[in-house]
Amino acid sequence: MSSIPYTAEEEALVKALLKMKSVKEFLAEIGVSKSTATKLAQKLADTLGVVHPIQLVTLHYAERNELGLSKYSLLIERGLARKLKGAGLRWSVMAPSRFGTGLLLETGSKRLDELMNLQTSRVAGIYGPYGAGKTQLGLSIAGRVITPGGNTMYARGSVLIIDFERAIRPERLEEIVETVARERGAKDVNAADLVMRRIIYITPDLSKMILLSISLMPLLWLETWRRFLKIEVSNLPYNPSELEEMFGYVPDVPLRFVIIDGISQAAIAEGFSMLWALTGEKEQLQVKAQKSQLIRKVFYNFQRLYAPMFNVAMYTTFQIRSKFSGGTKNWEPAASPVMLHNVHILAEIVRKSMSFSRSKKEIREGKVTSEVKVIKGARVGATTIEVYEGGIRDAED
Repeated sequence: MSSIPYTAEEEALVKALLKMKSVKEFLAEIGVSKSTATKLAQKLADTLGVVHPIQLVTLHYAERNELGLSKYSLLIERGLARKLKGAGLRWSVMAPSRFGTGLLLETGSKRLDELMNLQTSRVAGIYGPYGAGKTQLGLSIAGRVITPGGNTMYARGSVLIIDFERAIRPERLEEIVETVARERGAKDVNAADLVMRRIIYITPDLSKMILLSISLMPLLWLETWRRFLKIEVSNLPYNPSELEEMFGYVPDVPLRFVIIDGISQAAIAEGFSMLWALTGEKEQLQVKAQKSQLIRKVFYNFQRLYAPMFNVAMYTTFQIRSKFSGGTKNWEPAASPVMLHNVHILAEIVRKSMSFSRSKKEIREGKVTSEVKVIKGARVGATTIEVYEGGIRDAED
């Protein structure tokens, strides 16, 4: 029962793909005219953040059609297959069961599960004012990801927490894990301690460095990222049989879950702060555009490349405030223009979004939208949840 994300063959596949040329060169190589390849490559980079041939694998057919790539689909697949064959690999290792499996996540609230329908290869964006329960919801999902038992297929995973707001206290997650462990029938009071060892916590300063490395050096980041993804149960200070004895069941499908808490506070833009202070209005607009492109690269890399390949779920929160206008509630970013940029950039790739508001002391109201554009979006539904020491749960009617 290994939790290694690749087989040896799949690892060889990734190495072979990483040696490929640019998207433009790859398209030209498989028979697309040079001028068309240039236009398509630019369009892929601008609209989807696709900058490497390996990312073409994760494109959905609808996206290929929208970009004018559908007529080249067969050429692309044959071209990739030829590349792999040259490396002594089979195309079959790209089976969907290994790449972008779409496993569902549990939040702790059954009604919210139905509304959110969170899947592993999608980015979830959670919006709300201070104290609305955004962090607690993320921790509630995390606790259910890493705690074996229950009806989940994917527990026994690992959690990477990138905390920009210093809002995540280990004891909060520990309380959640203990509660979930009891709910799932743990036979040992120390089970939560063992599960907690599968969490990697990154402080804000290190978070800034990591996000910058993702955007500026994506292939180097891929190797760094894999260190987290290749955490094995057998490498931790306990073994699978020990966990199985405690919980009675250890599922075979691991999940890697990432929490980026408070991306609206992200210091990714601070790399430009000196430049910003020394420039005039025109130059500031250019710097603003650079920030946008930098952040856009980060999240496209996560969703389009890393998340589908490694069965990763990503949960991101934004600090916003509510504004009442004409009897309707509209959400808007809470502070600076940088926040506004961050929110709208992430909104381009978030497929499910939830806005939280605080109703009573421990009760939160969650409104879910799909294909979100932050302010606009198709409304899916609303529910109320209760925040408690075990994470979140359905509020009593």
